[in-house]
Amino acid sequence: MKKKFPIVFGVVIILLATMLLLFVSIPQYAKKAPPPPSPPVAKKRKSMPAPAPALPDLSETVENELKKLTLGRILFNVPQEMKVGTKERVEVRIAKNFTENLSTGLRGHGIPQIEEIKVNTLMGVRLNGDNFDIKALSHEEQIVAGDGFTQWDWNVTPLKSGIQSLLLTVTLRIKIPNYGEERKDYPVFERRIKVKVNPPYAIKKFIESYWQWIVTVILIPMIGWFVNKWRKSRKKK
Repeated sequence: MKKKFPIVFGVVIILLATMLLLFVSIPQYAKKAPPPPSPPVAKKRKSMPAPAPALPDLSETVENELKKLTLGRILFNVPQEMKVGTKERVEVRIAKNFTENLSTGLRGHGIPQIEEIKVNTLMGVRLNGDNFDIKALSHEEQIVAGDGFTQWDWNVTPLKSGIQSLLLTVTLRIKIPNYGEERKDYPVFERRIKVKVNPPYAIKKFIESYWQWIVTVILIPMIGWFVNKWRKSRKKK
């Protein structure tokens, strides 16, 4: 019995030592084991901005805005006949309402003509014509209020006889969404005028243009002829 005890004790010691070695070595192997791979992270794509909406057609937009404008009236009194060198007053009046008497207090001698026209708050009127001296007496662009009328004035002097033309252009300014401000020209009002010859004015313009030639060729020889004649008459006496 005594001989078996050391053997058993030795076996127990060996078992305990083996267990101790396993206990120490297992955590070391666990530390050295690589961690499991992490799942791949999906990359976030940059969101593209939404495309800007297409702008509507400009011509179509302009027509739609014109339809919203108020229907008003325009008066102009371009004379049917004029004389070369004689100044005439030409007037244009624009009103938004139809109750206003546009013909009251006109200074020009032309027969007033009234037509319907689309009217906006800011409008411009121009008067042009070849062979005319045209002087504007008011601003080209003016405000057309809701009451009353707005007036444009010119002094017009024909420079050449015959059938001449005066051109009246009306422009309105409108705001177009997404485009800003645009100008719209109405079809030109054209009036053909019979300009008569004015002899006194023609003689005056001839003298103003050729006075040096008149003095050199006509007046000086005439003065010399009279001086010589006067001297001869004195010698006879």
